[in-house]
This record gives sequence, C-alpha cells and structure tokens, in this order.
Amino acid sequence: MQCHPRPSPKYLDNRLKLRTPWDFGLSVFRPYIADHDALLTKCFELDWSRTKVERLIKDDEQRAKLKEICRKNYKYFRESYKYMAATDPQQNLLCITNIAYSDFI
Repeated sequence: MQCHPRPSPKYLDNRLKLRTPWDFGLSVFRPYIADHDALLTKCFELDWSRTKVERLIKDDEQRAKLKEICRKNYKYFRESYKYMAATDPQQNLLCITNIAYSDFI
C-alpha cells in the first residue's frame, strides 16, 4: 500500500480550495481513443469502400497496388484531413470544402 500526502491547499479570497493534480482519467479528454493499428485499418477499409476507385481503375492488380500504397500512407492522409478540417470549419462542421481541397491539391 502506498500513501501520498494531499496537495497543499490553495487559498482563493476567503475560500479554501484543495488543488487536485491533473489526471487524464478525470479530464475532458478521457473518452478520446488514441490511434492504433487496428483502428487505422478499420478506418482505412471504411474510407476505401466509399471511394470510386473501381470506376477509375478497372484492372484488379493495379487497384490492389494502389490500395496498398494508400494503406501505408493512410495515417498521413488522415492527419492532413484532421488538420485541414479543423483550420477551416464550416459553421460547426469539421469538414473540407471544395475550395479548400482544391487549394490543398
């Protein structure tokens, strides 16, 4: 059993407030799920299923090669999307407009 002393009290005006050390489990970030390989694979497969690559590339072998290249770089695609969506939101939506996408390309 380990015991730790309580943090020293911090006085604010006439009120006594006990300062609690910051803890991830108690913060607003608690429900955040960090990226891991299984999650990235699941996200990639969902995103890939929503593309129109089959219309553009008819050859299965070339499409498989493209899918593998995209899978290797998916983390970078996803981070770029998150950055762009956060820096140019449309009202309360985190998305990328056609203009912002064209500028990026």
